[in-house]
Amino acid sequence: MEVVLRWLKRLGIGGGVILALIYLVFCAYSLPSHTKVRVTGTEVTRKDVQDSKGQTHTADVRYVMAEDLDGNPRMYRNEDTGWGWPPYFKFDEGNLAAQATNFAVDGRDEVVLLKHYGFRIPMLSAFPNVISMKTVPEDYAVIPWFKIFFGLAHVVGLGVIVVFVRDFQKAREEQGR
Repeated sequence: MEVVLRWLKRLGIGGGVILALIYLVFCAYSLPSHTKVRVTGTEVTRKDVQDSKGQTHTADVRYVMAEDLDGNPRMYRNEDTGWGWPPYFKFDEGNLAAQATNFAVDGRDEVVLLKHYGFRIPMLSAFPNVISMKTVPEDYAVIPWFKIFFGLAHVVGLGVIVVFVRDFQKAREEQGR
């Protein structure tokens, strides 16, 4: 515990803020988000992908094209997460592609709620990855229950850690007397 306290003192407030920001960006990337869109099409692109062993192989990458309710274009990746990170255990990219194609081809003007994670970074050609989709009414209000629970759990956990560190410091001061 003394090592942790020394590192916290070395980091200071600035280092703690930087670590907290990095963690918040990590959580914003990994936690699911919801967007209401109208699906306009799908696409399959063949790309060279490098695996964890450094070997390159060719893989198909599926995309879902959509527009938000204001008419702005959106594009999402549709890849399985498998057993990797983030742990959504998504193994149904083909089913989602068929579902998205069905929404686009039928010409239905349905509002679809896409559950996804990730960021859209145009410079890196990065797209959010679709986890699931379902039709919803246009006035459907999304309440991010998982994010609310996750945030509350982190606040409680941080409070427990702060109390633990304070109690540990008090016990060390009393032993030193």
